[in-house]
Amino acid sequence: MQPAKNSGEQLASFGALLYLVHLLALPGIALGVLVWLNCRSTKSNSLLARYHLRLALNGSLIATCIIAGGSGLLWLGFSDSPTGISMVLLYAITSHTFCVLWGIFCLAKAMSGKMLNKQ
Repeated sequence: MQPAKNSGEQLASFGALLYLVHLLALPGIALGVLVWLNCRSTKSNSLLARYHLRLALNGSLIATCIIAGGSGLLWLGFSDSPTGISMVLLYAITSHTFCVLWGIFCLAKAMSGKMLNKQ
């Protein structure tokens, strides 16, 4: 039987899970909850929880810029040509997949109670 997680690990895991929910299911709602949690996190929360909440919020904003911004720039560059449509789809799918895999990696680190830069 595993020992119960402390609240810092649970909040860190919840933040990483919200990042994945933002990418996969409910983008606006999950981002709003992440912003709310980051505003609400205080010094009373553990360093691990604050770290993963901030990482999830920053990652969500960066992933949105990478996926939507890059796709938009490609669309503007290639306009409505068949090559342009293929390039936009290929870019959007690969960048989204990378961001989801990064989120899974961060979720695993949060569930194990570790930060990304420490072993």
